[in-house]
Amino acid sequence: MTYTPAGELVLIEDTKSTPSTSEAACLPADHSFGHCPENRSRTNAIYLIVGSRRQTDCIHYPAHALVTRKHGQTRSYLRMAPQNERPD
Repeated sequence: MTYTPAGELVLIEDTKSTPSTSEAACLPADHSFGHCPENRSRTNAIYLIVGSRRQTDCIHYPAHALVTRKHGQTRSYLRMAPQNERPD
């Protein structure tokens, strides 16, 4: 969940952006799409990002063609082929 109490953020999700000004945006769990907040305004923004603290997780970084698997304190990393180079 992302909450923006002050300022103006845009939530970038893969190829689309969703305005997120002074509101909450919830992202579905277990979906492998990249997302990040971006301040496109000329003023500061305040935001809070709330996530889980699960002991096991799989985190996708599509912009970096990377998958991280978390098992407690242990992390493993897997480089993926960029999307435009993956076979259909």
